[in-house]
Amino acid sequence: GLDPGQGAGLAFVTLPGAFAKMPIGWFFSALFFLLIFIAALTSMMSLMQVPLAFLEDELGWSKKKGLGAILALLVIINIPAVMSFGPLSDFTIFGDVYFDFLDKLANNILLPVTGLLTTLFVIASFKVRNSKEEFLNGAKNKNTFLAKIYPVAVTFIAPIAIALILLNATGLIAKLFGGE
Repeated sequence: GLDPGQGAGLAFVTLPGAFAKMPIGWFFSALFFLLIFIAALTSMMSLMQVPLAFLEDELGWSKKKGLGAILALLVIINIPAVMSFGPLSDFTIFGDVYFDFLDKLANNILLPVTGLLTTLFVIASFKVRNSKEEFLNGAKNKNTFLAKIYPVAVTFIAPIAIALILLNATGLIAKLFGGE
C-alpha cells in the first residue's frame, strides 16, 4: 500500500517500510542509511567549496568562520525539511511539504537556472573557443564529430535545451501550449 513514486520522500518513508518486511531488513536499512549519509556528506563537502571560497576571497573571512556561517545557514534551512515528515507535516508551500518544496525548487528551478547561467557565462565571458580547448584537453583525437559540433552545441543547442527544460519543469510549456 505504499507509493513507490513518492519522490524524494521515498528513501525516508517507503523504503523503511520495505526494509521492515525483509529478512534481516534492519541490517539493510542501517547500511542503506549509512551509505546515504556518506553520499550526502561527500556531496556537501564539494558543494560548500564555492561559497566558502567566496567568503574567504571576497569577504576576507577565515575558513573556520566561513564554514561556521555556511553550516549555520544549512541547519536553519534544513531543520524544517527534516521535521516535514513529523511535526511540520501539515506545513505546506505551494501544496508541498517543506522537504518536497526544497526538492522541487532545487531540481526544477535551481539546477536548470544554474546550467543556463553557466552556459551563458561560457558563451559571453569564458568564450566557447577556450571552453572547447578545455573540453579537448588531453583528448587523443581532437577531430571527432563532437569536437566539430561543440561550438554550435554550446552556443545554441545547450541554452535552448536548458531553457526548454526550465519552462517544462515550471509548467510554463503546458500553459503556453494548452497542455495539462
